Amino acid sequence: MSTWTAAFRARLAELDAEIVEQQVALKELERDRIAVHRRLHATSTFPVLTLPIEITAEIFSLCLPSIEDLREDYLPIGYRLSTQAPTLFLGVCRAWRDLALETSALWATVGLCFDSIAVDVASETVVEDFIHQWFGRAGLRPLSIVFSSISADSPFTPSRLGDLIHHYAHRLRHIELYISQHNIPELGLDSATFPLLQRAVLDDPFDPAPYFSTPVHIYNNAPRLHDLILLNGTHFSFYTPPSVQLTKFEGEITSDLNLFVLAPNLVEAKCVVNQLGTPPALHILHPRLQFLTLSKSVYSDNAPDDDGLDILPHLTLPALQSLHITDIGDFPQSISLFFTRSSPPLCTLSTTIGRGRFSEWDTCFSRVAATLENLQVYFPTPEFQNQVFHLGSEGSIYNPLPRLRTFHLTTTIQTDYTTLINFLLIRSATPTLAKIRSFRLVCRSGSCLRDNNLSGELGTGPGHLATLANTGIDIHIESMEKTFIKHVQYVPHDPAFNFS
Repeated sequence: MSTWTAAFRARLAELDAEIVEQQVALKELERDRIAVHRRLHATSTFPVLTLPIEITAEIFSLCLPSIEDLREDYLPIGYRLSTQAPTLFLGVCRAWRDLALETSALWATVGLCFDSIAVDVASETVVEDFIHQWFGRAGLRPLSIVFSSISADSPFTPSRLGDLIHHYAHRLRHIELYISQHNIPELGLDSATFPLLQRAVLDDPFDPAPYFSTPVHIYNNAPRLHDLILLNGTHFSFYTPPSVQLTKFEGEITSDLNLFVLAPNLVEAKCVVNQLGTPPALHILHPRLQFLTLSKSVYSDNAPDDDGLDILPHLTLPALQSLHITDIGDFPQSISLFFTRSSPPLCTLSTTIGRGRFSEWDTCFSRVAATLENLQVYFPTPEFQNQVFHLGSEGSIYNPLPRLRTFHLTTTIQTDYTTLINFLLIRSATPTLAKIRSFRLVCRSGSCLRDNNLSGELGTGPGHLATLANTGIDIHIESMEKTFIKHVQYVPHDPAFNFS
């Protein structure tokens, strides 16, 4: 036994010696690695670290999530902070951390969904401390906030939210609130002063009808507020905003049309129409409105073609440049009378054709033919398409729309491509007619070109359309399943909407 013991002890001593040797060698390697690493940094260049800090700061700013991203972000706050700018930059390196903390523009906007915050955190002052620290880095910049709190049992109460809004009211330029409309009165939005506020958004997707006994006063101490957006069933009659100073409105209105009476300085309005009130007895003259979009409320009980939602017979808009109508039926006669009464310098028209005959719609078009440049029609019938494609042709009895440059047909069936090509050729070759610069056709499923026509071998196939596109016409033809021809897409300069 003693012989084996002696052998094991000897072997153990040998292993200990080898370990000591390896440890010494490892320490030497680590020292060499540190030395080489230092020499590498002394001799190497990293282009991103050589950029002027102003450029790096601008790149940081371009990485920030948009207001729309913040509006729709319901991820847990911890995950967001670790994966999104600007907090993402704080963990890259010390140089980036220092620059991010010193760049005030990165911290002028904050978006929080209070329902995604843990109850034990939201019930304390951690949320307020976090926001104070965040905005403390913004310096003296105007601020933007996007706050959401839908849950009825959220520990972050409306009174706490109201306190936050009041605390920063003097610095807010943009505010979006996604909370129950029943809680709006508790925020005291009319008791705070907002000297910088320009844009306000209210939204309650889960409770769109609070039925206030009297309208709630909001933002009447905001002298610069010009844009008011009411989303998801929140409509104008619920509130009393500073209407006279508004230049842009988006939201639901009733057929009493008080918006156009109370907001005489509106330039742009995107209105969802709900028949809840009594239409005015007299025409409402609004001399400044230039861009108008009308659609039907999803909460309305009216049928899609119920002319009770047609508010144009009650309006006179002599400055109108852009009109977009969807989902409220087809009223060619009322539109024609509206154009006759208003004589607007209309440049852009987008409307649903539905069952309207072309002769009825041509009367509408003729009222604005001298100025109309952009036209989009939804659900055009084959008869309507055929008549449109003969505009400007010899023998046509219809107004040729001489200034038309952008022409889009959406959700079509049974398109005659021979007539279409002839139409584009005529518009390109007739000196008295403006050349079509953008043509887009979106077919219904199963009603576009057959696959065996895609080679362009047929005399009237896509090959001819591609040739026309090479002459300067931007052409886009697609169905619900496939894009057949796609060249450069043209987007009109229209703040109310675009055709793309």
